[in-house]
Amino acid sequence: MSTFQQIIPQGCPDSLLAGQFNTWISDLFRDKATFDKKDIAIHQFSSITAYYERHLYLVTMLFSNGLGAAQDSKSPIQNGYFFDSIYKGWYLSVCQKLLGSKFHKKPIRQPFSMAFLDVEGSRHHQAASVFQTPHIHALLLIPPASADLFRQLTKSGILKVTEDARISTIDVQPFRDQGQSASPMMSYAAKYARDNIGSNRLDKAWSAFPDLDAALYPFYGDAGVRLHEMTRH
Repeated sequence: MSTFQQIIPQGCPDSLLAGQFNTWISDLFRDKATFDKKDIAIHQFSSITAYYERHLYLVTMLFSNGLGAAQDSKSPIQNGYFFDSIYKGWYLSVCQKLLGSKFHKKPIRQPFSMAFLDVEGSRHHQAASVFQTPHIHALLLIPPASADLFRQLTKSGILKVTEDARISTIDVQPFRDQGQSASPMMSYAAKYARDNIGSNRLDKAWSAFPDLDAALYPFYGDAGVRLHEMTRH
């Protein structure tokens, strides 16, 4: 099975690599939205952007002081637990709130999420010079059947409450179109991961949820298989 790196031609310029990374993320969410839209009336949303305005959210998760900090500018970063334990724990709690205690039996109804590592000082097209204040930006796409309940939970503030002492702050913001669809928000969330695609320093730069085999999650088809494999590197 291919990883993202393997489907990019060898010697691909960084600018082209970054562009393809952005396109890959955008395509995944578009395809998942198209899949989910089969559950609603075809005329309900005039465009994919209109659908995103009701179903797509940006989650920002800050960690407790010092968590995951690098010893120096070149030391390896062991940060896989940011995704596999901390963010996944919050994500599963959201699934339970939306779908009940047997949510694991309803993988198709679970939200689709891509979570990306970020650090203080990162900018578009420019990685941070040092690794400090690591945090997560995650894109979260809510299926139509859970959209109203998720909106209520967001307004109530309950999604910002956690018993995980490793988390200091959780912010959940709905997508609002400013004339460019969701591309700027997706690019912002993925900026640090995108700029470190070729780095061997990070344990993990992004992950995807639900964390399932492609056979159990129809969305993980050709592109989804690559996504699943990427989270296992």
